[in-house]
Amino acid sequence: MTNAPNPAESTDTVITLGESLDISTVTDLKTELTHALDLAGPITLDPTQVERADTASLQLLVSFLLEARRAGVPVNVLPGTDAFGEAVTLLGLGEILAGPAATP
Repeated sequence: MTNAPNPAESTDTVITLGESLDISTVTDLKTELTHALDLAGPITLDPTQVERADTASLQLLVSFLLEARRAGVPVNVLPGTDAFGEAVTLLGLGEILAGPAATP
């Protein structure tokens, strides 16, 4: 996971989700998401490297998106890998974790 400015839109904080989005990475991801939310600027989640995702990590992302909405912080979720999409679909989170639907 990386937290870097998006070259196309330097005001965005881009969080690149790693290959393994599972319970072993939830603590670090939560720290990164919290820091991005504290910056109060637009955030982009990039799941293009995700090879596996479990329920714990997706619950964290949903919680983060809901908190961002409450705070009025726009979040864009880029289209992810097939593995990310399958996990999102399996858990019925497509509407919440879809790009346009993730913004406030």
